[in-house]
Amino acid sequence: MLPRIPLIVVGAAALLACSESTGPSKLSLAQLAGTWRLDTLWMVLESDPTVAVNVTAQFGLGVSLTIDQNGTTMMTIAMAGSAPDTVYNTIAIHGDTIAFGDYQATARLRGRTMTWLAVESTLWDLDNDGTPEDVLERDVWQRQ
Repeated sequence: MLPRIPLIVVGAAALLACSESTGPSKLSLAQLAGTWRLDTLWMVLESDPTVAVNVTAQFGLGVSLTIDQNGTTMMTIAMAGSAPDTVYNTIAIHGDTIAFGDYQATARLRGRTMTWLAVESTLWDLDNDGTPEDVLERDVWQRQ
């Protein structure tokens, strides 16, 4: 004879199972609104994600991104020895994917850290041998 399980326990178990879904996160512009500083921009070899180059360190890159709740953005980019440049754009969210102008990436938000991983690869000479490789851009942002 099977033991009788109270209905409340079955309901709670079902609720927990649903809440631990591995489906896409539901990011919102409200969650991303604010000012972010680019901590690290990585170019990651698509065929071997353990191989990566820190572009922020390589070029002395400094980036600040302000996201408004309506999706408008202001990005200020500075490289060592150059005057900063400001670019205005928009950002949209579809599940766990952001569209930032023509750039698309899966986005993760954990605490004060936001990480973007490009959806499409690009070419970058990762090993400085004169031949570009297929890489994915990974951006790590810190909320200010």
